[in-house]
Amino acid sequence: MRIGILCGEYPPSNHGGIGSFTKDLAEGLAVKGHQIIVFGIYYEMYLEINKQQEEVINNVRIIRLPFKRYTKNSYINEFLNRLRLFKFAQNLISIYSLQLIEAYDSTGMLPFKLKVPLITRLHGSVTYFGKELGRPYSRYTSFFEQCQIKKSDFVIGVSKYVLNQSMRYFHMKAKAIVVYNSLNTSLIQTDLNPHRKNYILYFGSILPKKGVEQLVRAMGKVLMRFPQFSLVMIGKSFKKPDGVDYTSYLYSLLPIGLRYKMEIIGHMSRDKLYSYISNSYCCVFPSYTECFAIAPMEAMALGKAVIYSKLHSGPELITEGQDGLLIDPDNVEEICEKISFLISNRDVLDQLGQNAALTIRTRFDYNNWLIENERVYFSLLDRK
Repeated sequence: MRIGILCGEYPPSNHGGIGSFTKDLAEGLAVKGHQIIVFGIYYEMYLEINKQQEEVINNVRIIRLPFKRYTKNSYINEFLNRLRLFKFAQNLISIYSLQLIEAYDSTGMLPFKLKVPLITRLHGSVTYFGKELGRPYSRYTSFFEQCQIKKSDFVIGVSKYVLNQSMRYFHMKAKAIVVYNSLNTSLIQTDLNPHRKNYILYFGSILPKKGVEQLVRAMGKVLMRFPQFSLVMIGKSFKKPDGVDYTSYLYSLLPIGLRYKMEIIGHMSRDKLYSYISNSYCCVFPSYTECFAIAPMEAMALGKAVIYSKLHSGPELITEGQDGLLIDPDNVEEICEKISFLISNRDVLDQLGQNAALTIRTRFDYNNWLIENERVYFSLLDRK
């Protein structure tokens, strides 16, 4: 097959879960003999470029387009960039004889009807997160997301939860299926009994919706009981509406005498991140909403005991007490108690880590995942 995949954060640019996901999917399909073109518009937060860039990495052709500011009006700029991306996609279809294109749902970057089938994969739209968190969101952006969903020939949810909720929010009528995320574990050197260092690790975007404030508050209590431990947080952050740096705000949540026990590090390469994960004591992700997050899967694949949210798709990944622990992200005391429990029970920690690695390698096997994605693509092309 000849497949185009939309991605505006493909590694090694700054990226989040969608970038990591797309890399695993694109390279896996390329190894299986498919021709893969990854393309997208890059906002400055992901990559600062002023002209089109093109390269081939591991047999995947990546085309990066800069976000253009045509006017001072942000609404017009957003529309014109989507129109530009649509025309670019149409040209790619002609040049490379692409048979289908896959896009992510967030921001609705392809809201127009293409010459080939369009698959939208639900990684978490602006509409989804806005409604899930009960917070204001851009109705302008939501309009583009709604248009893209309507123009899609097929929709893939990365969890049952995100598919069911998105069907409600968008009144979806497109054919849809759940295909859980996976990891290419062949790239991960797993030592299920590493020499653990005394730090609790969080990694991912450092945002309020990830529950990081509650984690810091909980760690303030943990550190009073176990002063030999510390907290490490890795990921890109932002500035609050009042201009205060969010990382500075997080430090302020700890008592002054404990602030040196927390380290916040910016974005880093996957290889370096895996080293931090492997050496950590355990990993905690008290997120308020996710679709099917890659971060806890990476920690589990590396044999780490994971404390994850019992909300959203958390129970679809982790079975409480078997291959991880689940918490209510609003319950600071529960987060504190479960971290403290793992610190006090090394045997449970080790068993959860071993079971977690087994879960990733069985339920979320990478090769089976690639086959499942191929099956979806072929079925769509057969119908067409």
